[in-house]
Amino acid sequence: MGDASRGSLLPAVSKLLRGCTLGWTGADCTVCDRGSYGPTCAPCPIGTYADAVGSEECTPCPADRTTPTPGAFSQQHCLCPNGTVGVPGGPCLGANDRRVIYVAGLFSSVDGVPAQNFAKWNGTHWSAMPAYDFTPVEYRRPAFLQHSRTLYMGWCDDDGYPFLFRWDGFSWVVVWHVFDPWVPERNGGYVSSLALFDGGIVIGGNFAITRGGIPLRSLIWWDGHESLSTKITSIGGADFLWGSVDTLFIADSMLYVAGQFAANAPGGVTLQKVAAWDGHVWQSIHAGISFSGEITSMLQMPDGSLVLSTFFEGTGEVYQFNGAAWSSIAQVETHLGIHSLALWTDGSLLAYGGWTEVHVYRWNGTTWHILESGGMVLSGVPGHLCTMTVTFDALFACGQIYTDDGSEVVYNGHFSRWSGYDWARIGGAGTTPSDSGSSSNKPMVYFAGCELGWAPPDCTACERGAYFDGDDCRVCPIGTFADEIGSNECKPCPEHTTTKRSGSFSNNDCVCMEGTVGPIGGPCTRSSPLPCHSR
Repeated sequence: MGDASRGSLLPAVSKLLRGCTLGWTGADCTVCDRGSYGPTCAPCPIGTYADAVGSEECTPCPADRTTPTPGAFSQQHCLCPNGTVGVPGGPCLGANDRRVIYVAGLFSSVDGVPAQNFAKWNGTHWSAMPAYDFTPVEYRRPAFLQHSRTLYMGWCDDDGYPFLFRWDGFSWVVVWHVFDPWVPERNGGYVSSLALFDGGIVIGGNFAITRGGIPLRSLIWWDGHESLSTKITSIGGADFLWGSVDTLFIADSMLYVAGQFAANAPGGVTLQKVAAWDGHVWQSIHAGISFSGEITSMLQMPDGSLVLSTFFEGTGEVYQFNGAAWSSIAQVETHLGIHSLALWTDGSLLAYGGWTEVHVYRWNGTTWHILESGGMVLSGVPGHLCTMTVTFDALFACGQIYTDDGSEVVYNGHFSRWSGYDWARIGGAGTTPSDSGSSSNKPMVYFAGCELGWAPPDCTACERGAYFDGDDCRVCPIGTFADEIGSNECKPCPEHTTTKRSGSFSNNDCVCMEGTVGPIGGPCTRSSPLPCHSR
């Protein structure tokens, strides 16, 4: 028995004496199997996995996942803990996590789900959003904004008719059309960007809205109301003379406006390319930018500095603002510019762009390099504009997934995500959907938002005007209101008052019922009856 035990150790001793490379084992120093690691091929501990033979160490599961047993050999073995759900390779979502990604583009299906140009991903599955009856133009990306339980979208159809839509949870509704900026009331132009500022919605693009006989061009502020009393004005008195607003960005209570335009502001201030509005004064902050092309995106870095990207033939520029002037941090050789910027979870800068070759690039502080991961690389469609976004602990982008040497297409559906360690299709781990996708399916915009009724940015509590019923956010019925985020019930209006519509979020929405009088918000009392006159 003792001799047998000693004999069983001799091969291991002999292997070490022969000097096998760490991660190798066996009488002939053969490679360790998946799920094990190190010189003794020990099973990977719980919470880790080894998906390749010959591993010297195991890879930790994502922060919110673990493995049920030792020896896991695939990232798909990393499961969500009790009380949460998620697809393999994706984040674990709590019961009240209502984050979604809205996607618009030129497609007829997503991962086997029929969807005409609009769809929604909630972290576990795709669903269609019924399309408005129009054919979107291919060379203009839609603009999205979520505000007060409503999703807005600006887009243009292939006949040159621009629209502003809103999604009411069931269908797209046309809010209004915008018009050609130089010939008022003639269809043409486009909406390119939407933003929330000063209690209303800022709309940028290439258009004119006529108010009081005066065309307001390229940049307007709208109070969000859809009535005869709606308020649409210029911003800070800026008069846009020509050009278009490409990008709007809000940072540190400032509205940044970027594009190819010229405008006059009060005080003799001339605005061009990039301007900033603090609610009182306009500033032109275009110094250092030398290009002729579209400004495709703007964001704020972790250190507080601003960066923007440009789209122009020959090269792609990324500029950084130091508080006084812009400077190019490095050219990205993408042949026709940058479509979109995003920040990864560690604060590093990502850029998506190209023309003959379209990829995601990562900035390491000195140079750009193609984002290759897990032996795979993303390759977009040449000439196809697209944005990307980071949510659900992943980067969502447009394009096919290739092996890193470009020799093989492993997913051609164009709805792709990067988890930080590999590329995969949106819809789960791996790269092959049930119908293998189609190269004609082209997403154009990924917009990270919430299910309607849930409050951004966390999407874990109900918006004002809604309450949580234990399952979902429900709109407050007529006669009630919810004036706080995260309400579990709606408050009744004061006596003899009611609301004109459901979803009210202020006591001021409570108005006197017929036959009563009183101030806005109540209290209201019955009006005195007319005196009787005897004959």
